[in-house]
Amino acid sequence: MMIRMLQAFEDIAWDPEASPQSVPPSEWAESDNLRKREEKVWLRSHLTMYAKVSGQLLSTPVESF
Repeated sequence: MMIRMLQAFEDIAWDPEASPQSVPPSEWAESDNLRKREEKVWLRSHLTMYAKVSGQLLSTPVESF
């Protein structure tokens, strides 16, 4: 069912402004650690790894579905 729902959209994007708590701290951008500088999402783990994301996904409907 999830795949069928996703097929109804042409484009899906994450909006970081909708969930500011999921964005890494701003000081990471100046870090000497290359991995930290590249991060766009602050990953968390709880038994399994997951991304701390909430908020909205921006989507564009498919023209003919």
